Amino acid sequence: MSLYKRGRTWYIDYYYPPGRGGKGIGEKVGPEKDEARILLAERLQDIRQGRNPALRRIAPKPFNEVVKEFLEKHASTRRHYATFKKRTDLFVKHFGGMTIQEMTPAVIQDFISVRLASGISKATANRDRSMLHGIFNFAIRRGAFGGENPVHNLKPFPEPPGRLRFLSADEAERLLNSAARHLRPIIVCALHTGARHSEVLSLRWQDVEMSRGVIHFNSDSTKSGKARQVPISPLLASTLRRKRMSRLRGGEARDYVFIWRGGASGQSELLSVRLGKMPGSARTWDFTPYATLLHPGS
Repeated sequence: MSLYKRGRTWYIDYYYPPGRGGKGIGEKVGPEKDEARILLAERLQDIRQGRNPALRRIAPKPFNEVVKEFLEKHASTRRHYATFKKRTDLFVKHFGGMTIQEMTPAVIQDFISVRLASGISKATANRDRSMLHGIFNFAIRRGAFGGENPVHNLKPFPEPPGRLRFLSADEAERLLNSAARHLRPIIVCALHTGARHSEVLSLRWQDVEMSRGVIHFNSDSTKSGKARQVPISPLLASTLRRKRMSRLRGGEARDYVFIWRGGASGQSELLSVRLGKMPGSARTWDFTPYATLLHPGS
């Protein structure tokens, strides 16, 4: 660790972490020796206190600017952009005008505590933690943050294993009988494929091979991001044939298997609401629309 002069400019160098395994770091200071001596003292103090001196060499950046870049450069290339946007809006609202360098583990833990106090579940708090972890990793890769990810040592809450609930044949029949007529083909497809609501509602006719008796769910619509094939059962086959016969003529909507009044489907929120308004006999089971509309091998 030293300061030295080359020409008219003073420099400092030091090792971090200290010791033989440390990396040699040099910094250009300026024409004043006292300025170089003060800066070297600051770096040595950081090292003695266990802080990475590199943190001081990165210009502070507002957290909201980092989030904006995260959405533009990362989230925009991923599925479910709306989920990224909704959660990051909460982050920006809470952390306000803070720089990302000011967001210590304690600050982030306080945020999670506030969220829990507002009534969210521990599972939701874990999703918040996970996305914040991703934002800091993004900032580190782009040189906007130095040192260890402050979220890393904040342990996620334990979560119970999810409950996998299948409808019985009797329950499935009662559900279909209680559903509005225009919803029944959609429910049949969900029951006989085990597909999620977003997968069913984004299904296009080009994904249906009636000749082979197979439906293709492509990677753009599946939650796992992996394509898969599902066999078409006899009941689903007859349902799809009737849908094809009534296929609308003209417009993009005709490409989709399930549509709403001439428009392309995909209105999962609307569908969930309509399922939720079914007669009481269809609500006697504890299930979220589509989340458990699964029927093994039928």
